Amino acid sequence: MKIHRPSIKHASLVNLAGAVAPLLVTLLTLPFFLPLIGEFRYGALMLLWAVLGYMGVLDLGLGRAVSQRIALLDAAENIAGNHEHAIRNVLWGGIVLSLLMGLLGGAGLAWLAPWLSHTVFSTPPDLRLELETALTWMVLALPLATVSSVLMGALQGRHAFVALNIAQVIGGVLALIFPLLLALNGVLDLGSLFVAMLVARSIQLLLLWRACRRVVSRALPCLGVAEIPSLLRFGGWVSVSSVLNPILELTDRFMIGHRLDLAAVTAYTVPYSLATRLSLVPGSLSSVLFPRFSSVSGFEAQVLMLRARLVLTTIMTPLIVLGILFVPAFLALWLGTELGARMAPVAVILLLGIWMNALAFLPYSYLQAQGRPDLPAKLHLLEVVPYLFFLWWAIGAWGIQGAALAWTLRVSLDSVLLFSVAHRQVQQVEHMSWTMGMSLLSAAALLIGAALLMLTVHELYWTLGLGAGILALLALWLWNNTPQELRDFA
Repeated sequence: MKIHRPSIKHASLVNLAGAVAPLLVTLLTLPFFLPLIGEFRYGALMLLWAVLGYMGVLDLGLGRAVSQRIALLDAAENIAGNHEHAIRNVLWGGIVLSLLMGLLGGAGLAWLAPWLSHTVFSTPPDLRLELETALTWMVLALPLATVSSVLMGALQGRHAFVALNIAQVIGGVLALIFPLLLALNGVLDLGSLFVAMLVARSIQLLLLWRACRRVVSRALPCLGVAEIPSLLRFGGWVSVSSVLNPILELTDRFMIGHRLDLAAVTAYTVPYSLATRLSLVPGSLSSVLFPRFSSVSGFEAQVLMLRARLVLTTIMTPLIVLGILFVPAFLALWLGTELGARMAPVAVILLLGIWMNALAFLPYSYLQAQGRPDLPAKLHLLEVVPYLFFLWWAIGAWGIQGAALAWTLRVSLDSVLLFSVAHRQVQQVEHMSWTMGMSLLSAAALLIGAALLMLTVHELYWTLGLGAGILALLALWLWNNTPQELRDFA
């Protein structure tokens, strides 16, 4: 099967467009959806989605493993029958394993539904039965998620980013529109709203499957036993990260729901969801680079990673600075003055972490693609216990702002550690490392200045004056930060 590999620029833009489309629909629908179902129901829906994301650990790293394995097989330039036979085994081996794990995990969650709704979450009595009913649908939701992950990995490994994003956009948009349509017609119970989301994800799965049949393998289904050992070997350490990442990324909402209430979950989740959308930029780029990191030599991957980091710094810094300066006004306009004022400090703190976390996407992907998935996993093992203790304390001390601070400090530490580990393997390119280091330091100063302004200065004239100064410094920073590298990379 002939493989078309698009340029990094084209594929990244396709990924970014595919990720932005559901965000735009969210911005349009949330002001209607949130008042209809209320903060508590919306918070419960976000917890359901967080549970689904956490149980995605049962993917066992198979999506990543399938992507890396297919990219390696294609890079071997072996177009004999054995090549396509191996591709078929990789695809079906991943599907079989992910379906089995998804069914087991979904059944377990359905069995635990009464305990979760009554004990783990601080659910109002009138919503407990609704939440319990919605949790029982995990028996179908989790297999949908795990199998979709494998199909996405297969399309990524074949560089089929257009087909991948078409399926994701349709599924993501429908997952927002279907529940809104129910709410507009007076159907407000959590079970029905969650099922509407699952219908949308089922449509997405069918589209992913159709794309895989077209660009990955048209061969008949099989058990894929021959490739299962290699998938599990690669997925071993990847699955460690898969287990720990949801703990590190989703526990804040669970702790807020347990220590505070579901309204606090909403007040935290909305700015968190907005802020983390900016991670679509590094995510779009790193997903394109992962199969390339997998299929080129170590030195080529090193140079590509460093150039990509320099480009990401140049792109992300103005986005985050502008986000910090304007997010309070945006939230007040979007959701009202009272709710916006509660969410704004959370958004500002989280945006600092988003900048650090964005830059960590590349060394994370680089290390996994180059056969060292153990290194990110070991770093996550070191982080998880201190983070959970600090998060628990910070929520008790400062509420949702404490949760935002804990998350930002954790991802900042993670980014620094990943940089340090990856730097040991890229010392051949000292010039680029030095250039990036100076760019990072000056950008960090701009970001911290903008955050301190929005968190501590409340007089309008001072805010406008200092904000204008920060924007002028940002323009100067952009003028001096290697525009040639950005043009060359594109």
